[in-house]
Amino acid sequence: MRIVVYVKRDVAGLVGLNYLMPRVASHEVVVLVGDFVGKRERQRQMTNKLLMVERDFLCGILCPLFDRVKTPPGTALKEGELLTFRQLRDYYPNIVAMEAIPRQKADSEEGVALLRSFEPDVILNLRNNMIYKKGVIESPKIGIFNMHSGVLPKYAGLYCLFRAMDNGDKVRIVRGRDQ
Repeated sequence: MRIVVYVKRDVAGLVGLNYLMPRVASHEVVVLVGDFVGKRERQRQMTNKLLMVERDFLCGILCPLFDRVKTPPGTALKEGELLTFRQLRDYYPNIVAMEAIPRQKADSEEGVALLRSFEPDVILNLRNNMIYKKGVIESPKIGIFNMHSGVLPKYAGLYCLFRAMDNGDKVRIVRGRDQ
């Protein structure tokens, strides 16, 4: 099976990708990494602070340091050991491509052409805030599966878990097909 994974370049996206990759190791995988944060989310005071911790510090400072440690493919990972985006790409030979993709490119003619060139059977949207247009939605043979860390539409956007806890709601992960 050919799988395209759209993932957000942050802590939760990296942990999710570490969890996913051993489970899809027998399939061809293309990973498209994005880090778009919308205007509405940027207006929240907490956004820039959390971006610094969740994304910028991790991907800009820690990951490059951890990337110096090489984990050859086939080496047994210790329980709980997480790999960086680059280490994942190097460790799993079934990752045929890993590319950064800006939001505006994902739904562009160029982005859709790139996606279709991979001929995906399935697209997995792993904690990414992309809203896909027709060209992307029609690309996979089987469909798109979305994973979001809050009940939609009530907890759309960032901080879903924090907002749910603050409201006294149950915290859960939502899986959906073609949402």
